[in-house]
This record gives sequence, structure tokens and C-alpha cells, in this order.
Amino acid sequence: MNLDIVILAAGKGTRMGSPLPKVLANLAGRPMLDHVLESVSQLKKIKLHVVVGHEAQMVRKTFSDNKKINWIKQTKQLGTGHAVKQALKHIRSNSNVVILYGDVPLISENTISKLTKLASKGPALLTFNKDNPTGYGRIIRSSRNKIEAIIEEKDASPSEKQITEVNSGIMAFKAKELSRLIGKIKKNNKAREFYLTDTVREAYLEKLNIQSLRLSDMDEVLGCNTPEDLQLLEKAYHLSTAKKFLNKGVSFADIEKVKFRGSVSIEKGAFIDENVIFEGSVSIEANAKIGPGCIISNSTIGKNAELLPYTFVEESKLENNTKAGPFAHVGIQTKLEAGAEIGNFVETKRSNIGANSKAKHLAYIGDGRIGKGVNIGAGTIFCNYDGVKKHITKIEDDAFIGSNSALVAPLTIGRKSYVGSGSVVTKNVGKGQLAIGRGRQKNMLNRKK
Repeated sequence: MNLDIVILAAGKGTRMGSPLPKVLANLAGRPMLDHVLESVSQLKKIKLHVVVGHEAQMVRKTFSDNKKINWIKQTKQLGTGHAVKQALKHIRSNSNVVILYGDVPLISENTISKLTKLASKGPALLTFNKDNPTGYGRIIRSSRNKIEAIIEEKDASPSEKQITEVNSGIMAFKAKELSRLIGKIKKNNKAREFYLTDTVREAYLEKLNIQSLRLSDMDEVLGCNTPEDLQLLEKAYHLSTAKKFLNKGVSFADIEKVKFRGSVSIEKGAFIDENVIFEGSVSIEANAKIGPGCIISNSTIGKNAELLPYTFVEESKLENNTKAGPFAHVGIQTKLEAGAEIGNFVETKRSNIGANSKAKHLAYIGDGRIGKGVNIGAGTIFCNYDGVKKHITKIEDDAFIGSNSALVAPLTIGRKSYVGSGSVVTKNVGKGQLAIGRGRQKNMLNRKK
């Protein structure tokens, strides 16, 4: 079955109080519209249309990498029916059509698929029940429970306003039926707009078999008109994402205290503590443990690895059975090989730390190439920057670096060599050698004042 997706994204969003178009408002680290595009990307045989209006060029530029989008300009915003009408000439005649909204970002691929199947029988509506339905279009049903119409809040009578089944705005049609029904609607309402919902009344008059899919979880159709709405969406997004992982065997200390700001993968058996933030592209492998307050950005955490509290990992890879923290900063382009450990107040950048090597306390490792089984003592500094260029320090297997040492790059420290505590090392150290680079100690007699 061919499927045409029409996403309405032309609104200005005045109440958002932002110069950005509403669909570009940030939700969990991404524009709202991006969440909708992600959901539809999983569907097959689709043609994707996005109707834009306010700041159309800004919206198009934001998604310029997505070559599958057919951009459609709505010059005047005359209602949802008018917006869909702009897309009609681009829609395939033999397809089903689903109407989505750029400011309803949590709709799932599964729900879209179900609604699409219903549309093969007749116009299909996505509805839900709401205890306080103020502001929503009400679903009008006949005595036989057949849908007759959708009445918008502005046009509803007092009795109609008591109806709790409401319209989500998301609808699906056969393409030919949509084209015919859109042509019949008029703007004889208080807003003087062309309502897409009026197609339902026209479908009823044509005696079409109007379908409905009633959602049990209304978070999927939460819309956004104000900053407060955006906060509600943010909370709903993080909670629903955590629940998905919970149902796949991931453990959480508290699913309400984790943030997912990107594309996150977590394998079965992992444990996520409170106040953890995931940013960008993140992969957490099986049985990893992420301690409280950790931030992981564009990184991979391997099997059985452990991040102790308040550790920041960015653009790095921790292989299996590694450990970092507490209060560690695993900086950009760091790789910890299997069994490696960095401890409290250790910072790394552009460094490879070999299998079973350790830097447990108060060290800075910048542009390091560290072999296997190396020990980096407390207070050690890799002096990698000469004021103009960054230089590499290479430490070969099984070397031992004493505490409070300064390693001045470019430098190579050979296999099984030793650096005495408190040394400033400026020359290469050969295999098995002991390097001591510090001033001679002098003990003076006490002098009385």
C-alpha cells in the first residue's frame, strides 16, 4: 500500500514567545518536527510532504539534509483544511493519506500504521477521551455510535461541550476521498477558516464508513502551543522513552529522573541511576552500570562497564569491563580499552588508554597513547601543549608513572620503565629504565629568628 504523509508545519506559534517557528522549538535536544519525521521514517512506501508557512526558509534549512521531504508552501494560513489542500496535487491518487502535525511530536510509528490500515475502509480519526476537553474538537456520534461530525470548541453548543471523546487532529483517508471531501468544505464558522475536521461531516453525508482509533495513552497526541505545553511534552517524552527501555529489560533507579536528548540505545541488563542525561548518539551495552548524575554525550559504554557518580563522557568509547569516576571527565576522542580504569577527578582528551591500565586519582591525560597494564600515579599531568601545537605522549606496556609527575610532550616512555614521583620528564625513557627528573633535596639546619 502506498502511503502519503502530510505534516502540517506552517504555524507561527505566537504564544510560544520565541522568534523560532513553533515546529523548531527544542524538545529533548531536537526540533519538535524532527520527532515526527523520525516516526514516519520507519514506515514503508511513503511519500513525505511538509506544509510550511511562517519562516518557511528557516524550517527548510534546518532539515536540508533530508532529501525525502517534498516542501509545500502555504502562503496564507487559512486553516488546516486549506493547508492540506495545498498538498493535494502532490499526493498519489492510489495511496492512503495520513495528516500529521509538526507540533504533535510524540506520535508513534505503530499508531500511524494502525490508522493507515483503518483508512482502507473509510476516513479514519484518531481520538481519545479527556476529562477536561476544553479546547478540543468533540466527536459527535449517532444513536448507533456512528461518527457524524467533529465540532470545534468555538462552535460547540453547551451540551456538545460535555462530550469527553475528542479529536486529536490526526486523520487518514484514501487519497481520492480526501480530494473530494476537501473540495466540499467551507469557512462558515466563527474563525472563518477551512477546517479539516469538516471533511468528517461531509463523509457522513456521503454515507462513508467513518473509522476511529481511540488512544489509551494521550501523551502520543499532546500538542504544543505554549512554553508550558513544551514542558509537559518534555516530561512525557523522557518518561515514555524510559518505559520503552524498562520493558526491554533495562533497570532504572527512577524512570522519572532520566533525560534522553538524542538517539539512545540501551541493551538488556543495564542499570541507569537517577539524574542521568544522555545527549546525541549514545549506546549503552549489556549489563553496564551508569551511576547517578552522569552525563553521556555521543559515546559508547561497553558491556559490564561502570560509570561512577557524576562522570561526564563525551565523544568517547569505553570498552567492556572499563570503569570511570566518580567525578571523572572522559573528554573527546578518548578510548578506554577492556579493563582500563580512570578515577576521581581524572580528565582525558584525545587519548587511548590500553587494556587494564589505570589512572585512579587527580590526573590529566591529553593526547596520550597508553599501552597495556600502565599505572598513572595521582597528580600526573600530560603537558601536551607548547602554546602552538598539541603533542603526543606515548607510554608503552607495563610502565609505571609515579605520583605528581609532569610528562612534557613529545615524549616516549618505554616498556616496563619507571618514572619517579615528582619528576618533570622532558626526554624519552628507554625500556626498563628509571627516570628521575627533580631537584636535589637539601635539608638545612633550623635557624632561630
